[in-house]
Amino acid sequence: MAARLRAEHGDDVSPDVAREWGYHDVVRQLREDLGRIGVHFDTWFSERVLHERGDVAAVLGELEAKGHTYERDGARWLRSTDFGDTRDRVRVRSDGTTTYLCNDLAYHRDKLARGWTHLIDIWGADHHGQVKSLQTGMQARGYGPEPEPEPESILGQLVKLVRHGEPVRMSKRAGNIITRADILDEVDADVARMTFLLQGIDSVQTPMADRIECWTRLGSDLKPRGLDAIGHDIDLNDLDGVLTTILKGGVTGRYVVAPRA
Repeated sequence: MAARLRAEHGDDVSPDVAREWGYHDVVRQLREDLGRIGVHFDTWFSERVLHERGDVAAVLGELEAKGHTYERDGARWLRSTDFGDTRDRVRVRSDGTTTYLCNDLAYHRDKLARGWTHLIDIWGADHHGQVKSLQTGMQARGYGPEPEPEPESILGQLVKLVRHGEPVRMSKRAGNIITRADILDEVDADVARMTFLLQGIDSVQTPMADRIECWTRLGSDLKPRGLDAIGHDIDLNDLDGVLTTILKGGVTGRYVVAPRA
């Protein structure tokens, strides 16, 4: 990214120019990477728009008008426990900056204003603790009472990457990160899509009996037509040769290894 910035703007770049350039560069990369697997969003929304238009201030005013807020230790809090949360949540920090919760409430307010009646959020597994706080904030605004809270939150799960049979270790601290683009440089886009679709974004929440039934049907009455034409049955004596060919990228279709009698 730094090399691209320098190529376009040289060495004399102000922080404001670098920030704006970086914002657009990251969005461009996201669009391109998602496009490679056939995912296209109709609307891309910047959080700063919510501040510039006054949406964040508006949602704060609405909650205060309804009596759902109070001040403590220089911060402004939402009475989340009144709506079933485990504790009250900060909306505005003591330094005057708004929290993610406050900004998220403003964004969901905007989506409702655009005419949507049911909201679905897809988050990473590490945001599990924020689900209830956002839903209680929406309830404080008069949307999504139990037992159908808004938004509906789907938590994606962490994946394990394996290369040549060995797990790929990742660390943000060490700078060892595998991006979606890196995966698509090694794996066909359709293969990547099918792998994620078969797992399911929240499959960890699916009962084991349902998972077994899905896999059973995929191998029987839902079996894709023509699958037999690309399948090969081999025994253990052929395995070494086939594995060598696989590692060289010379295999298509699937191989089923028959166990010894």
